[in-house]
Amino acid sequence: KLIAQLPEQNVRCIVFDCAGDYAESKEVNPEGWPVPGTQIINMKDSPIHMLPFSPIYPGESQNAIANRIMNTISVPLGFGKRQQSFLLKTISAGLQNNSLNEFADLRDLLKKPTKSKETAESVILALDSLWDSFPSGGKTFDWDFSKPGITVLNLHQGFSDLSLNIFLEMLLGSIYSARMTVAHEDYPPLVLVL
Repeated sequence: KLIAQLPEQNVRCIVFDCAGDYAESKEVNPEGWPVPGTQIINMKDSPIHMLPFSPIYPGESQNAIANRIMNTISVPLGFGKRQQSFLLKTISAGLQNNSLNEFADLRDLLKKPTKSKETAESVILALDSLWDSFPSGGKTFDWDFSKPGITVLNLHQGFSDLSLNIFLEMLLGSIYSARMTVAHEDYPPLVLVL
């Protein structure tokens, strides 16, 4: 009930619904008790699913971006130092020559011939299960921070635990980046519910 009251208090709320309980709740469901500005998004069917791979945080260096992306991927996958180093070099090179704009671009960069063939193959193999979770498309999503309301991101179907962890971190980065881009605007406060 507290979340349902946020739009009345001029607050924008994004709910990360990993269990499916918010999307089915009568308190936030537009078919139930109507809360103005409520939007429920099934992540597998939405353009938000194809977020840009590397939302750049304001003031963040290319090196920091590469390290953030490398850690986002390598920590959940349990990569060793060689794999982390190889992934970091690949991401850095892709960012430097503007060839890394979405997750599918990373696959292409990793498949390029390299001296570290065994390491490259182990990274590609570890990432194999993730490619479908991050299809190419280059679409972006308008979070519409200008108005109060509730956006429920329905994440409880179609993701493995591993891809969900990586996707959530990228999604949080995208929201942060988008919000910081309009931070100077007179927009309602933003609340994230995880």
